[in-house]
Amino acid sequence: MRLMFILLLSFLLQGCKATTDTTTSTPKLPQLDYVAATSEQSIPAAEDFYRLSLEQTAALYDFLKQEHVVNLPNYKQAFLYIKKRLVNFNYQGKNYYASQSLADNGGNCMALAMLTFAIANEM
Repeated sequence: MRLMFILLLSFLLQGCKATTDTTTSTPKLPQLDYVAATSEQSIPAAEDFYRLSLEQTAALYDFLKQEHVVNLPNYKQAFLYIKKRLVNFNYQGKNYYASQSLADNGGNCMALAMLTFAIANEM
């Protein structure tokens, strides 16, 4: 029994010796050999996405001065303005700034969220 155990142990240890260390080389990432033409394009600031134009802001304030709206809480005022202004909001696959989304009355769900945030932020 002891002999069988020693033979089994030596057999298993031989298997460990038979394996060799394989080193893998790290893969090389592709090199990008282009330069973006940054002078031709401007990178917008984060605030630009959530800002209404001056005309849109003035129209919002005119709406908020109406007699049936002025005494409501802010969230109800925002709801009424969005409900009135975005009656036929056209869901498109395009992500617009808040001002462009309000002007075009369209955009995707993110554009609508940015527009709602911009309206709430103005209030």
